[in-house]
Amino acid sequence: MCLRRDFHPAVPREPEVSCFLGWKWDITKAKKLAEARGETVQLSAANVKQYAHVPKPKKGYTVLSLTGFSNLNEEHMLHIPNPNEPVIFAPMQDAPCPGSRDGHSWWLIDGHYRMALAAREGRGIAAYVLTDEEDQKCRSNLKHS
Repeated sequence: MCLRRDFHPAVPREPEVSCFLGWKWDITKAKKLAEARGETVQLSAANVKQYAHVPKPKKGYTVLSLTGFSNLNEEHMLHIPNPNEPVIFAPMQDAPCPGSRDGHSWWLIDGHYRMALAAREGRGIAAYVLTDEEDQKCRSNLKHS
């Protein structure tokens, strides 16, 4: 995700979505599914540091790299409404991603700013890890959606 320096998210749209490569996740649906299951994983400060590489900001941007692809607005880092809200990871069996567990790679689909802030503050954060079934209910192929 690459954002302009002056970008400030407005009121969340329904549904909130996240896109990567050829996929799109309905984040609103993912949150509802994950919250209904209620199971979170606590990422330690060391895990957050491993997953979220937050180098020194350049010209108002911070780079958060689970992937190396996300540019974050430095000013928005100061205004995250719920910094302790769990982030959401989706399973990615068919794409190379950093970190794997049980034969899966995991992709951060929601909470880039919360993850970056946790890394910067040297603390852990809770995460929802979608099951394969939950992922299928909220992920679609961009070419066919």
